[in-house]
Order: sequence, then C-alpha cells, then structure tokens
Amino acid sequence: MAAVCRLSSTEEQYLLSQIPISERDHRITNRLNFVDAATHKQKTMPVAFPPRFVIKDEFDSVTDKSALSPASDSFFSKFTAVSYKRPQELVGTQTINALNKWIENGFNLSGGKDELGFLFFYELMTSSLPIKILPSDDPHLLGSMLIRFLPAKEHQEQNLLLSILRILALNPAVARNFSVPKVQANKGVMNMFFKGLDNIFSRLIKQVQPWLMKLEKELQWPYFGKTFIPSNTATINIEVSYDTFTRFLAVPRVTNYSCKQRELRESISFNIGGVTIGTSKSDVRAFATWPLSPLTIQNYVSMQNRQQQGLPEIDPSLPFDVASYVKTHVSKSMADRMQKDAAAYAEKENKGASSKLKMFTKSEIMGYVANPNSDALTKAITQVETLLTAMMNAHQADIKYITIAIENVVKAANFVPGISSKNPNSGLDEGQILSRLAFALQRVSLREPKIWFEFM
Repeated sequence: MAAVCRLSSTEEQYLLSQIPISERDHRITNRLNFVDAATHKQKTMPVAFPPRFVIKDEFDSVTDKSALSPASDSFFSKFTAVSYKRPQELVGTQTINALNKWIENGFNLSGGKDELGFLFFYELMTSSLPIKILPSDDPHLLGSMLIRFLPAKEHQEQNLLLSILRILALNPAVARNFSVPKVQANKGVMNMFFKGLDNIFSRLIKQVQPWLMKLEKELQWPYFGKTFIPSNTATINIEVSYDTFTRFLAVPRVTNYSCKQRELRESISFNIGGVTIGTSKSDVRAFATWPLSPLTIQNYVSMQNRQQQGLPEIDPSLPFDVASYVKTHVSKSMADRMQKDAAAYAEKENKGASSKLKMFTKSEIMGYVANPNSDALTKAITQVETLLTAMMNAHQADIKYITIAIENVVKAANFVPGISSKNPNSGLDEGQILSRLAFALQRVSLREPKIWFEFM
C-alpha cells in the first residue's frame, strides 16, 4: 500500500468495524481482532479460519484391502464381458498422442471405448507393457497415474480389481518382484473379450490374490494421520509497538508530469555563504547560446565552415540514380523525399559552421608532429592547460553554487509564512496562525511531509 494511504491503528480499526459482520471473511476478522488486541495491549487475540476444504472423490482417501480376501465365482460373474486390446509398445510423442486419446475417451475397469481396462493397468504396473514418454521412464509410474482417471464410482467403493491396482501402486517393490504373476496371452495375441468363469482374466486374478496374501506383512497402505486442529487464539508480543506509523511516510505527489518546455528568466540575485545565488541576463543568454561563454571560450574555440576546415562541399544530389526504377506513385514520392532530404542536409552542412579548438587545425597538428620541439607546440599545450584549468575552476564553482542553491530553494519551498516572530504583522488572524503553527509542529513530529528538490 502506498505510504500516503497508510492508516493509524485507530483509523484502521474504525474502518474495519464498519464492515457488516455477515460480510467479513476470516482475513478481515483476523485483522480487526489483531488491531483491537494491539490497541488495548492484549496478549492474545481470537483467530478465525476459513472453512475447511472438503475433498470429494479423492482417490487416495480410500483404503481397500479386498484383494487380500479370496474372490468368489459370484464376483467374476459380474464381469460378463471384459475386453482388452493390448496397445503396441510406445515411446515419445506416440505415447503423448495415445494418452490424450485414452484420457479423452475415458477409462474403466471392464475395458471402455479403447478396450483397455484392468489388464492394461496391471501390465503397466508390473512393467510388462513398455509404454513410456522418455526411454528411461518406468511404466509403473504411468500406471499409478492413470488409475486416478478411473470414474469416481469405481475407485470410491471397495473393489477387488482396484484393490490389486492400489496395492501395486503403493508398493512398487512388490510390483517389480520377479515372481509377480504375469498376463498369459495366447501366442502373443491380446485382443479379445473374456467371458465366463475360466479365462485369462479370471485365472490371473486367482493367481494374484494368493500371491499378495503371502506378502501381506510387507505391504504399505495410505497413511491417514490425525486431523490438525489449529489453536483458536494467537499470542501477541505486547512489548512491540505495532502503531509506529507517522506521517513522515506520507510523501508529496506530482499529479501532472507533462511539461513541453520550461522558461528560464532573469531572477533576483542574493548572496549566501559568499556565493551569489540567482540568474542574471548573461546567465540566461549563455544557457540559450553558448553555455561556456563565461569562460571566454571564444579565446580557445573558433567557428569554422567546411572550406576553413579544408573539407569539400557536400553534393546536394543523391549518391545513386534510381530514376529507371521509379514507376509507381509511391516510389516517386519516396525518391523525391530522399532528394529533398539530401539537399537540405547539404545546405545545412555547407552553410553551417562547427566549433574547433584553436591552434589544433589539421595542418597545425601535422606541423607539431613534424617539429615536436617548436614554440608553436609549446603554445598549443599551454593553451589547452589554461582551458582545462578554467573548466575545472568553473566546475568547482558550479558544485558549490548547486549545493547552496538547492539547500536554500528547498528551505524556501517548505517555508510556512506568518509564524515567524521576526514578522509578527502577517495579517493573519489567531486561528490561521494556530493552524500554521500546528502544521509546522506536525512536521517536527514527522506527521506531515516536506517537499524535496525532485518535486520542483
């Protein structure tokens, strides 16, 4: 929250209490309780909690041990037709495409639209069916994930088939056991319906159950610990002051930063600390034309045109001819614009002048190189050293000026008129004077801000 919008504990307490009780959630309630407790220096505060999230049809919320009890013939009679169409071995994008299709069509234990069912999951769990996304993947993990896509009506009830799959998912070491019963296909064919009480499906179940019963002591089951019940109170450290807010955190704001230009005018000058603060006519002229003119820069720099610099005039025509290619209105417009730009640039450069350091023309520099012991080079070096000294002195004077000027401009901006004992006849009535005095005192106590230089 922006500092200017922060509230004291009293203000926050009042605003929170205006919210109807029926519309307060646990966060509003807890904040109000905290502010109340902190205001009254209470060691504890009541805590409200959001409603506990209710998990519905969670796969792991069921512990199913029905696989450890022998299945009767009546169980198999429920599966009048169990289909299984064994997929081919898949890896990479083929696996991704197949998974998207299977999940969209839906799974169920008896086969479903894609004719997968229990045997599909069982073969994945026991790593008998190598379907992987990455070559290094374990099919057991994929099977453990896919059984969670079964319909809730199947995995929320005690179910022998799903009980077997749950045990294999929770016990990967058991699923990888070399003695785990495997699905026996007739000559490798696995695309059929299983009907009746004696088929591959029923024989597998009758083998798996006794095998799991022998390993019952090694099996792990989902852990359901005690439900955590949080305390309905919280402790507050009353030795800490929670209401430390002061208005010094509030800052002034600029509501409009748009400014196309600023005018620099002559101002009244006055002396502070031996420095003349203000803007004279010559200062304004220097800023508008040649900022270094106070250094008599014309003694060091001269304005030279291209001819004085030994440079040829710039040709106003384009350096290339595209007339034979200009056939459309758009291309003609572009060519005309480029020609006008080239002519305007040539005119500006040919008639203009640029500042050059005196005694350092190209011919003079060549002379210094040819005769390094000449008096002319000594004068040139002295000229540059004198200019550098003048610029360094001007820089130090500017730093001193800026330091003093900013300090006093900020003081002037934060000045509260009408409360100085040196000017008692301010024309203000007693109420106005008291109001201004209160404002000044609030600044001293850091409850009102001061403007700083960046806002000017």
